[in-house]
Amino acid sequence: MKGSIEGRAKDKNGKPAGPWRITVSLGRDENGNYPRHRETVQGTKADAQRRLREILSQVDSGIYVKPSKLTVGQYLERWAETYAALHTTARTARSYHDELRRHIIPALGGLGLSALRPHHIEAYYVEALKNGRKDGKEGGLAPRTVVYHHRILSEALEHAVRQGELARNPAKLVTPPRPKRAEIRMLGAEDITRFLDASM
Repeated sequence: MKGSIEGRAKDKNGKPAGPWRITVSLGRDENGNYPRHRETVQGTKADAQRRLREILSQVDSGIYVKPSKLTVGQYLERWAETYAALHTTARTARSYHDELRRHIIPALGGLGLSALRPHHIEAYYVEALKNGRKDGKEGGLAPRTVVYHHRILSEALEHAVRQGELARNPAKLVTPPRPKRAEIRMLGAEDITRFLDASM
């Protein structure tokens, strides 16, 4: 299995620079053709090399999935209206759909499903914790809410893997934020006295 990387631009010294075009030969298909996988990678050449190794590994392992034009938003809408509606309670399905529509799809929906990477999901979690509120108030979502979003996203993307639309679930490579424990305030001696006086 062969693959190549080509710089789509030149740096100030005339050397190849990003974005990088990856081409991978997929071998001979049942029709006698020799299809190829092509995609463009932003970032450094090391990023492109890492992606090339990932594709070659998928092809070699037999789990390669041809990229589709389906976006994350289109897939999540479909998943919420079909799979989630069939396999969860009506209340849970409605909750999933609301969180997808209000938060997750606006943030990630424009990406191609096959282009979704762990760093996209991590960036969404960071932004959601800082500025994720949608009620007209400033501030971010509670860590517990972002963990819930992680659960929804991971469940939806795992279904895409089972359906052969993704080679792997990128959400599984992301660690969600840890919910903060509620602080328990112990009563001091003066507080106990005041409480007892008030209860008499």
